[in-house]
Amino acid sequence: MLAVEPLAGTGGMISLEQFYRAYTTVSQYEPNSEQQDTIRPASTQPLFIVAGPSTGKTTCLTLRILKLILVDGVPPQSILATTFTKKAAAELRSRILGRGFRILEALEADPTILEDTNGGHLWGTVAGMFRSWRSGRG
Repeated sequence: MLAVEPLAGTGGMISLEQFYRAYTTVSQYEPNSEQQDTIRPASTQPLFIVAGPSTGKTTCLTLRILKLILVDGVPPQSILATTFTKKAAAELRSRILGRGFRILEALEADPTILEDTNGGHLWGTVAGMFRSWRSGRG
């Protein structure tokens, strides 16, 4: 179950299109239509994923959380994601941080992705949030 608490008046740092472009530069594939249906909804819409093994649940949840942070402007500390095991929680956290930093690096490396965005502000703000979360202070 994923619950979020968006801050009033916060806006995203990048568009959903920019998010997907950056993700496809660091991933071997683009999310399929079912995954995009899971990732796309507004930050105020809760998400509950039930699926069998090896169906992409963790990938969907990872991308949804990164979309909430980068596109919707939801602070990481206001996102609640639950799993059934500590191992699954550790894997989810690892993927969020790993893919999150790789997406930020892709955005920084390719100025065409961030044509209408202040990339320096994006990198400083989000990288600081990720670092804080990684160290357990966020």
